[in-house]
Amino acid sequence: MTPRTTFNRRKPVAVPLRTGRHTEPPVRLKGTKDLIPDEWRYWRLVIDKALQLAKIYDFDRLETPLIESLGLFEKAFGKQSDIVTKQLYWFLDREGDKIALRPQIKPSLARAVMEHTLVDEIKFAKLCSLGPVFRYDRVQSGCYRQHTQWSLDVINNPSPIADALIIMIGYNFFKELQLEVRVDFNSLGDAECRATYLAKLTEYYKEQIRKTKIPAELKKQFIKNPITTLLSTDERLKEINEDAPAIVDCLSEEAKNHFFTIIEHLDAFAVPYNLNSKLFGSADYYSRTVFQFVAPEEGERKETVLGSGGRYDMLFDRLFNKPMSAVGLTIGLERTVSRIRNLDLPVEGPSADLYIAQLGDQPRQKALAMFEELRKAGFRVSQGFLHNALKHQLEEAQKMNVRYTLILGQKELMDGTIIIRDMESGAQEVVDAKKIIHEIEKRLGTK
Repeated sequence: MTPRTTFNRRKPVAVPLRTGRHTEPPVRLKGTKDLIPDEWRYWRLVIDKALQLAKIYDFDRLETPLIESLGLFEKAFGKQSDIVTKQLYWFLDREGDKIALRPQIKPSLARAVMEHTLVDEIKFAKLCSLGPVFRYDRVQSGCYRQHTQWSLDVINNPSPIADALIIMIGYNFFKELQLEVRVDFNSLGDAECRATYLAKLTEYYKEQIRKTKIPAELKKQFIKNPITTLLSTDERLKEINEDAPAIVDCLSEEAKNHFFTIIEHLDAFAVPYNLNSKLFGSADYYSRTVFQFVAPEEGERKETVLGSGGRYDMLFDRLFNKPMSAVGLTIGLERTVSRIRNLDLPVEGPSADLYIAQLGDQPRQKALAMFEELRKAGFRVSQGFLHNALKHQLEEAQKMNVRYTLILGQKELMDGTIIIRDMESGAQEVVDAKKIIHEIEKRLGTK
């Protein structure tokens, strides 16, 4: 038997081919999702809004490959990081090269910017990306092993207006989708600010160890990773962490000015925000600005982070040994769509104003020609050419919530007429088929 070679995240294994009739039917992989037709109306709404805002604010589309060299992500996140050691999908290709499915868009975007020289000493770039990313992780609500990210990024512009603009667009995205979110916002300062803060936080925890009864297992954590201690949800640390120093108190003058200028811009944009001193971002290459969009509790559901971002200048320095200002947001579309569905929000209006129904082969041919005529004239028109029964076509038109249905049967074909049916009132009128465009313009008020 010839083996089929497959690859897991670490090394190749041989899996024998199954033969015979008694094999299990193919099923969807765990942690993945099929987008069936009924769900696409939600996805269309979200994707259209994302691309609409990108166009309004003049962001250019950039898409990178789903596969990259493993080395790109090892360099971006660190070889021993959880993303690389626990979450990354990678394999050896036929030539022995280490290939990885992208777990995040930012490293691929940084590579593309530098490879294609999309910025220079005086030129900055505003980029929009939208597509799937892959992470092996515990499957949970709204989070899949293949999920979709929408990303907006401003590269090579250090001005705080870039940070504020990115936050404002993200806030408007959710607001215009009728989703309530809270904007959590913080500044991590620069490398020197962070070092000063870590020293101050470590000293604070040492003082707590001296004067407070603290379990031995927590004492080690205090010294080993003070940030992890600060973010812990352990009830035994609640009071201690409430009085811990905040990183904004350790900002340099330059970082502080950048931070407060962003706040001024957000106030001018009328974007509400919450200063969250315990927000440090999802990656260790963030500096200065970090933010996230948090959906409030919904029934028994906890708060959900729908999107996040910040300033990631250090990523370019890490990948290319070249400092480059960069700020961006990333929004998870699965969680956004799930939120819209759970709240049962209105999704969309009618997809068409007109529907053409027909009865018989010859009327169908005439209806096909009329459909093309109306479409080219700029009308939003749909049709029921695959149906034979008028009842089914009218039901489909009703479901689509169109304003008018045009009905063409054998009698109308012979008379050179067509029936216009008002779908709200049910009233019908016979009109000259040659004047159909004029009649529709008159009813829709487009002329």
